[in-house]
Amino acid sequence: MFDVPVVSRRWLPAAIVVTVLCGQFARAEDDEDEEKVDIRPVNAWVTTKDGWKLRLTYYKSPSGKESPVVILLHDRRGNREFWRPFGRALQNNGFAAVAVDLRRHGESIPPDVAGAASGIGPGNVDVRPADLQKMVHEDLETVKAFLLEEHHKEMLNVRKTAIVAIGMSSGVALNFAANDWLKAPHADAPTLAARTPRGQDVRAMALITPEVSQAGLKTFAALKQLRYPAWGVSILVCVGGKHDESLEAATRIHERAAQSRDARQRMVFADFPTRLNGTDLMGRTFRGAVVDDIIIGFLTRHLKVLDPGDGWRDRRSRLTS
Repeated sequence: MFDVPVVSRRWLPAAIVVTVLCGQFARAEDDEDEEKVDIRPVNAWVTTKDGWKLRLTYYKSPSGKESPVVILLHDRRGNREFWRPFGRALQNNGFAAVAVDLRRHGESIPPDVAGAASGIGPGNVDVRPADLQKMVHEDLETVKAFLLEEHHKEMLNVRKTAIVAIGMSSGVALNFAANDWLKAPHADAPTLAARTPRGQDVRAMALITPEVSQAGLKTFAALKQLRYPAWGVSILVCVGGKHDESLEAATRIHERAAQSRDARQRMVFADFPTRLNGTDLMGRTFRGAVVDDIIIGFLTRHLKVLDPGDGWRDRRSRLTS
């Protein structure tokens, strides 16, 4: 048994570390190879119910309809372009991915701005509590609708959905995941087990330097729900362990999620020997382990490899099909 000083060995499963240190994960190919397999990132616009136009980048999986899918969420004042290297790395490891400019960020356009998108938007402004709530109930629901369309094109399996979020968006991700699991299935069959689900799709989450307390969000309530054994949601928390304030916040998130014995098997804590945090952690190597590879290893173990019962199925209600 070898020593792994990179992360807290109390929390990070040895299987993930072994895989990372042995270099099991594929790197992004060069542009020429990317064109050969036709997985170039595709930019698209989606519109929320309250009228915001959100810009997203879709990284199509080359692996077909059983591909797991990862939603990539930026930090405060960030945008979807940050995720381009990681999105391509996910593709090369058999995942689909979608990165989105949340409202008031990047190229997102509010309802009162007329005309086609031109690369200008209201991004990089202060985010209000109402904005965070809308990111949960409007923005991510719209992203989920986009993924359902791709699911029914047999390009991915929405039942195997994960979210990777940084800083501000961590609370948004947790609240959306809890809401998704609380959705009642379509009433299109006599028994609950036979009904077509409308949610219960977020199976894993990776939170990088998560924020604890955000006005407008019920983060701790969401964590309490997400640790239910029947839901089986797995959560990885990553943080720079030499930054006291960030470490304290991340530890609180992890401890709240891992309160039960069952949950502790699904909740992973990785604190790296650095003061770097947030976006600065991504792409970094600490004593032989790349942060990106640790996240991909976690997603492979807790999302990509799921029970056969989680295979692709039509998600349209029988009442409307």
